Amino acid sequence: MTTALDRVTAAGAGAWDGRAAQQWASRIRRLAAEATALLDRCLLLCEQACSSPAGPSAAPGAPPRAIG
Repeated sequence: MTTALDRVTAAGAGAWDGRAAQQWASRIRRLAAEATALLDRCLLLCEQACSSPAGPSAAPGAPPRAIG
């Protein structure tokens, strides 16, 4: 997200007319949705681990994946 926003700033407002603007806006929305879903999943897992009578699980989680 930071890289995408840095590119927007570097290009200036005039560069974001038309199709390029639509493509970047769509990409940023998709990345934001993926990041939100990932954070929601992390919070859910943390809440479940904290409320488990046996405490946090020793089982490994899913490996991290790249977003984007």
